Amino acid sequence: MQITVAICTYNGAQYLEEQLYSIMTQQRAPDQVVISDDNSDDTTWSIIMEFQRKYPTIIEAHRQQKNIGLNSNFAFVLSKTTGDYIAICDQDDIWYSNKLEIIEQYITHNPTYNIFHHDENILGKKKNDTIIKERRFWLPYQESGVSIGFVFNRLTGHKVVLSRTLLQYILPIPEEVFYDWWIFVVAAIKGKTKYIDIPLMDYRMHSNSAYFSDVSKQLTHVTAPIKIALNAFSKIDGINELDKNNLTQLIALYENHTAQKFDFKLFLFFLRKRNYLFKDFHTDEKGLVRQLFLVRLCRAFSKW
Repeated sequence: MQITVAICTYNGAQYLEEQLYSIMTQQRAPDQVVISDDNSDDTTWSIIMEFQRKYPTIIEAHRQQKNIGLNSNFAFVLSKTTGDYIAICDQDDIWYSNKLEIIEQYITHNPTYNIFHHDENILGKKKNDTIIKERRFWLPYQESGVSIGFVFNRLTGHKVVLSRTLLQYILPIPEEVFYDWWIFVVAAIKGKTKYIDIPLMDYRMHSNSAYFSDVSKQLTHVTAPIKIALNAFSKIDGINELDKNNLTQLIALYENHTAQKFDFKLFLFFLRKRNYLFKDFHTDEKGLVRQLFLVRLCRAFSKW
């Protein structure tokens, strides 16, 4: 089994060296590391070159001549991979030394699955890089079926390892849909997902991370990107009847939806389908109390 690590970089000099070191010192070494820098203007490229000189047979480095944006750069990286499985990596996290070893074990013992994701710990700069325990509202996504995923992403890219058999469906990536959201919906339709309930990395949350990218900073609300994403998702073949019906209704409802305003028709949609759409939403409450909580959740989503 060949495993490729795929990394996109842009002005990531502050944390990149620590991340690359954590990758290149894995107990189970990567077979290929593909890095594409999106024309950084800091010392990111020189750091990449330093590691490439140390590991010339493993690291394949590319530098874009002009800034092409995260989605295009990520699609470029995926197109250069050769491994049977591709581990997606941010430029500023820290992998635990056993990450690839554990992932390979799970792949071997779960041959019917073609996409994996795992638990993580979160490093917060505001707390002197100590680990922050995150309250989990959603149970980890597993198996298949989109459910709430048409309006809410359930997979974060930096924790994903996917089979290259999915690339034929993932590429090309629509320019205006967040790449990991696109991967999630494609995987929910075309794949079968396995969750690894083991923290395998530290995710570094800071203002310059990919999560807080220029794209996300430009979004004043989520309605516009949801409308764009819904239309992109409608072009994916093979959607099951339940999800296809939900998608068709969502497209029609969002056509007339005003951002940040309560939408009664959208509320009714979420309310009627709450037990399917929010089946993975975690609450300690049971029975009627949980149902009342889900009604509040439907109201919140109807403003998106």
